[in-house]
Order: sequence, then structure tokens, then C-alpha cells
Amino acid sequence: MSRAGSFDLDEATAGLAAATAAERLGLPVIGLAWATVDTDRAVAELTLAVPDAVPFEPGVPEALLGGSSLLGRATAGRVRLVILEPSTECRLAATLARHDEGPAALWVRAGRRALPVDLGFSDPADGPFGRERLVLGAPIGGPHLLVVEEPAGTIDG
Repeated sequence: MSRAGSFDLDEATAGLAAATAAERLGLPVIGLAWATVDTDRAVAELTLAVPDAVPFEPGVPEALLGGSSLLGRATAGRVRLVILEPSTECRLAATLARHDEGPAALWVRAGRRALPVDLGFSDPADGPFGRERLVLGAPIGGPHLLVVEEPAGTIDG
């Protein structure tokens, strides 16, 4: 059962930030994952609920959660919406089994900042926003927090 019809991106971002303790890291939130078992239906429903996220385009698979990705359009000042559908029996599948379809993960950007040593992080892997690490210690069924590393070759002006 989908909850996309009553979906508010800003409200969902705040809820997941609290649930994952993202504010503890003090890093900017750049993306929110919507977990689904039916990408086509999720695109149709989220297009109506968040019209400024359209179009959704194929992204790099989410390796740490185990899913394919569709990225919503980047909009200035807004968190980017990402639709994830499981491609393995991994964390994303467990999240759907436990919580059903809906907001499932947040991505924050680390930039050049050092990550807290008192938190556990996965080894890096590729994801929709580049090289990332999963914050460990949360239930396998989520919600999940992913920290995106500084993209290679980035020059600050």
C-alpha cells in the first residue's frame, strides 16, 4: 500500500532526520529515498504529490541498501527525491518488509569534513550521489542514513 498521495517531502525529510539522528552529524541533507516494490506506480504517484521532482531519471544503483534508483530533478533549496526498488535481499528489502513503502533513507553530504569517530560507518560504495558510507548501528529495517563523500576532482572556488 502506497502513502505517496499524502506525501510531503519537507515533512518526510524532517521526520527521517530525527529518526536517523542526522542532525547530530551537522551535514546538509541532499536526498531522501522513497522505497517501493513498484517503480512505475511510485513514479506516477510521486509525480502528483511532488510535481517539482519530475522528471525521474535512472541513477547509479544504491549498493549499500541493495536497490535500483531513479533520481528526481534537482531543485534549488530542496532535498532531491530518489525512488529505490530492491534489487537484492538486502537492507532496502528489509525496510520494505518492516515499514512498507515510503520514506526509507536520507543522504547527507560530508564534503571535506571529518566524520565522527564514535559512529560506525560501512566501507565506501557507489550510490546515486557518488561514493558513500552507511551509518551503522541502526536496525537493518531502517530508516537508513548515508554519508556522501566529496566527489573526486571537485574544486572549490
